[in-house]
Formats: sequence, C-alpha cells, structure tokens
Amino acid sequence: MLHLSIGSSPDDALPFRGLRVLDLGTFWAGPYMGMYLASLGADVVKIESSRRPDGFRFIAAMEQGDDFYERGALFQATNLGKRDLTLDLSHERGRELLGRLIEGADVLIENFAPRVMERFGFDYEAVRARRPDIVMVRMPAYGLVGEWRDYVGWAMAIAQAAGISWLTGDPEHAPRASGAFLDPAVAMHGLTALQAALAHRRATGEGQLIELAQLETAIAMCPGGVIAAGRDERVPLRTGNRSPEQAPEGVYACSDGMRIALSVRNDDEWRDLAPLIGCDGDSALATLAGRQAEHDRIDEAISTWMGEREAREAIGILHGRGIPAMELLVTPRMYDDPQLAARGYYQTIEHPVSGERRYPGWPMRFSFQPGPVHPRPAPTLGQHNEEILRGELGLSESELRDLETDGVIGRHFAAS
Repeated sequence: MLHLSIGSSPDDALPFRGLRVLDLGTFWAGPYMGMYLASLGADVVKIESSRRPDGFRFIAAMEQGDDFYERGALFQATNLGKRDLTLDLSHERGRELLGRLIEGADVLIENFAPRVMERFGFDYEAVRARRPDIVMVRMPAYGLVGEWRDYVGWAMAIAQAAGISWLTGDPEHAPRASGAFLDPAVAMHGLTALQAALAHRRATGEGQLIELAQLETAIAMCPGGVIAAGRDERVPLRTGNRSPEQAPEGVYACSDGMRIALSVRNDDEWRDLAPLIGCDGDSALATLAGRQAEHDRIDEAISTWMGEREAREAIGILHGRGIPAMELLVTPRMYDDPQLAARGYYQTIEHPVSGERRYPGWPMRFSFQPGPVHPRPAPTLGQHNEEILRGELGLSESELRDLETDGVIGRHFAAS
C-alpha cells in the first residue's frame, strides 16, 4: 500500500495522512471509496447540496421526524470519517467555492453520469487547470465516451448489461438480479487505480484522470461469457449453486429453517459423506463425473438428511468428518456471529442524531492501524460548512450568512 504520511504521532502512521480528498460521490460506489481513504488517514470532504443531498440519505431512513435524512443507516455506514460541506453547484457562487477547494485538493472523486460534472464546468481539463497535479477519479456507469455515456447507471442494471444477472440463479428459471454488491467492488477497483496514480504523482509530479467505467468492472467479475463469445463458443448458462470442479455442491435447508452450504471437493470427502446420506457402496458415484451426472439424486439424499437435523447438529457431524459445510450467514445474524465479534469486525460509533450503532470495518487488518478503523461518525448535512468555508477559505461571517440566505449552503434539507 502507498504511504504518503509524514510525522511522528500514531495517526501519522496511516498511509493517506495529509491527503486532501473532495468526495462528490453519491449513493454507494463513490462515497465508499472516499470512506476507505478517510479510514486510513485522508481528510475527506464530502460535498453535497442541501437542496439535493446524497440520495443515500433517503434510503432506509425509516425513522420519522424532520431530520429523517440524518438517520439512514446505509448513508452513515458509507460516509464514516468524513467532513461534510454543502454547496449548490447550480449557483455561480457554489461553483466558485468548489473551484477554490480544488486548488488545495489532491484527489477528486465523482460517480455521476458524465454530463453532470461537465454541465457544472468541472470536467478533467477544467479541474486540472486549477490544480495541475490533481488525481480525478470519474466513475460513470458506462464510460466517458460512446453511445451509452450519458445513461444513468445503477448497480443492478449494470450487472444485467455485463452478464452477471444472466449467470445468476437456477438454470430452469429466469436470470436474477444479483443485488447492489457491484458498488463496493467498483470502489475497490478505483482505490487500486488511485494508489497507482498517487505513486506516479509522487515520482513525477504529474496528476491523472482515472476513468473507471463501472460496466468494465462488472464484466471483469464474470469474464467467462465474454471469453466464450470471443472464441465463438457456447455462452455459459446459469448453474445455480453447482460447480464444474466439485460435486455435490449446494445449499440445503435444515429442520430449524437454517440453510447450510456444502461442498465435496474430492473422492475421499465423498466417501466420508456417502454413509451419512445413504449412498455408500454406490459405485456410480465414486468419481466426480459420476456424481455430477447424478447430482439431482444426491441433492435429494442430502436434503432429506439435512431436513431431519438442526443446522448446528448437521455442521458438527460434517465437520467431524472433514467435510466443508457452513450455515448461510444472513445479514441480521452477522452482528452476533462469534467469529466476526472475536476479530473486532464491528465498531460502535455514536452519531449525534441517531445515537450508537455498530458499523463494519474492513475484511483486512493493518499493522499500522491497531486501533479503531473509523475515526468519527458520518457527518450531518453541512456540519463542517463554517469550519471549511470560514476556517480554511477565509470567508467572513456575513458572507456565510449571505450564502445560506441564497441557498448555496445549508445545514437542513430544503426540497426545491
């Protein structure tokens, strides 16, 4: 990982200490990238408008009240550690202030359709004119050029365009939406590219434009269909939970309603499983090819055996025979998972509006970060307006009042 920090305090050991990031991202992909940088020491300023805040503020914001947009768990869990500044970029004064912020920034992140930043006058050329060595990360759904460039893209639509949905589900049913997991995957791809660009800047003094088309990340996650089509081969179809390398493999329901994922990796493991499910002595199932040919019959036998036991009992028996099996960990039960708890995966943070909540950390731990992963809660709307505009850009109190009167800044959602 690239290390940019200098200094002697514990916080200075964080690799992005001293990096100023302007996060104009919205919803999940862009903001998730900004949150990672904040957790590793960067000063990340989230920029949104009080008239059109980040749309993630309104998703899963179920609690009632005038400040409902401050309570959404999804927004909070994607914007931990940041400062928040509101700027209405449709207003000339808002654009002027963003321009001044760019002059002092190292990184700018955005994941709008390309036309949005261009309409505000902040394409890469304009941004570079203000800060020549800036690294600008643009994350449009379908790229900066081409017939689809101005289409607004959501993860599930992008997954369908990439072919992920075609490969998701059972072969006898229609393709299935695979959820919005693509957003954080795009963010992590962007972080890899950003670190390379920062290393290049450190060596040469040159900034860069990173164009990260979300569709390309999605295709890279399911390349089989593209490769097969390029070879003029048959396009892969859905295979459910089955694998071309292992059999049996699947997900099976237990008597307590829990579901267990099971994989038999080789013939030895099959010989250990077969007596449990009443298939011992069946020579037709002794090889991988034989088990794949009879997968439906094996599934029935496993389902019967699982259905007679609770998940805990079934897992204990299978593990005792060295067979890989584990209960599916649905989201609500993740908070009580003993493995995650033992590793300190969750961090309790108090938010000024919604109070204490537990938030996930990262799936990896760093030797330079023995303490908490996230330095502070997600910001409230416009929480740091005065700190940034007055304390850093030098605006007067009267100027701040005028900006608020004109709706350029604000600390409360003002639907237009």
